[in-house]
Formats: sequence, C-alpha cells, structure tokens
Amino acid sequence: MDYLKINKTILEEYPLDIPSSQIYTYLVNNNVAYFYSKHLALSKTSTDNEIIKIGDKFKQRYLKTLKLILDLCKKEKIEYALFKTYKYIDEAVDGDIDLFVKQKDFKRLMGKLVQHGFTCIETEDSKGLCQREDFSNIEPRVSASFHGIEVLSETEIWKNTEEEEINNMKIPKVTKLLDI
Repeated sequence: MDYLKINKTILEEYPLDIPSSQIYTYLVNNNVAYFYSKHLALSKTSTDNEIIKIGDKFKQRYLKTLKLILDLCKKEKIEYALFKTYKYIDEAVDGDIDLFVKQKDFKRLMGKLVQHGFTCIETEDSKGLCQREDFSNIEPRVSASFHGIEVLSETEIWKNTEEEEINNMKIPKVTKLLDI
C-alpha cells in the first residue's frame, strides 16, 4: 500500500488510481474514517454514509459513557484524567475510554462502576477493564506501563493534567506532553 499516494488522494482529492477499498481500509486502520467521511469527503459515497451512521452511534455511546464517568466521579469525589482516548480530532471515535485514577480511588471506582451495572476485572495490578452493553469500555489505571515497565508514575501524571471541553462537559485529561 502506497501511503504517500493515499494521503495525497485524501488530502487533495487528487485522482490517483487507488481503489477506494484501500483508502477506506487505511482510514479505518488509523481511526479517522469517521472524521474523513463526515467532514472531508467532497462527495459522500454509500461507504461514507455507512461510516457516518456507525461513527455517530459510537460517538453517542462514548459521550454517554463519558457523562456517566463525569457524574459518578464528581459525586464520589474521585479524581480522574482521560488519556489516549480523546485525541486532537474529536471525531476519531474509539471503543473504550482510558483514564488514570489515583491509587487510593482505583478499587472504589471499580466498585462504583459495578454498582452501575458494569462488569469489572483487574487485568493487571492497578489496571482494570469495565464493560457494560451500550456503553464504551472503561479502562481505569493508576500508572502507565509498557511491557511491565512503568513509564509514567502516578506522581508525574497528576502534575500534568488540564481540562478539555467535550460536548459541553469539562473533562480532566492529561496534557498533550504526556498523551503520546
């Protein structure tokens, strides 16, 4: 797959001999198909319309889950910060919500999510996965690690947070410096 040609085609609507299936595969693999189909495609194809329909559903599920996290954490006084999930293109929908919580709140958050109908398991030490039908998966954790090696400590995380407005909600997240 010639990524340079595909990017040129996408960004400049440059008519190259690239099958549309390759372009859409590339967009889906990079989590930007929804953004492209909704905002950049000059003429909407049936594939664009299907991507928009599915993307709208994912986005609504994501926002519903985010609202639940916001309300629950505010009520329970649990600090959290999004990372990885909400990127610089807000139309890049994802199936899960990754968030940091403080060690003192980790088990309590998992318990509260269970009370709200989620099934939660601790997949690694201080890292969880919470699932409920019709909601995005929630993946709370205390720190960030790569192949078992901590690369971002709890202390560093909480020195680097800020708020982002998402759909009229003020959501805490890690700074772009940390969200790599």
